[in-house]
Amino acid sequence: MVEIDTTGGPGFGFEHFKQLDFLRDKEIVLTFDDGPWPLNTPSVLKTLAEECTTGVFFPIGKHSTYYPEVLKQVAAAGHTIGSHTWSHATLTNKKLTEDQRKEEIEKGFSAVKWALGASPLTFLPLPGAWSIRPRW
Repeated sequence: MVEIDTTGGPGFGFEHFKQLDFLRDKEIVLTFDDGPWPLNTPSVLKTLAEECTTGVFFPIGKHSTYYPEVLKQVAAAGHTIGSHTWSHATLTNKKLTEDQRKEEIEKGFSAVKWALGASPLTFLPLPGAWSIRPRW
């Protein structure tokens, strides 16, 4: 596990912050947001297993409560699991209060923990923060 100090703002993953990069040349991290889904997720898990690789999954909290058995398959396959908030709310939305933002985050992690029967890692990509998001 790598801990990244973000107190100075986002500074990881950009060419001008290369000194913070812990990946080797041509090494990537596969991330999957917004699931779990009963049709897509098993297909993604099968493909990753066929390629002998793992990924990092960021389920939406309420989706995790819909399909806990699918999220358990992700964990059983040895993938890393974080959270992607409760409802995929854009946390930078100025209409949300600070308490609403905290609730989105906390409910998301609680729902994933309930679905898994164990705590996820405290990884949280912000919804809407990236332009490319694979759906699983």
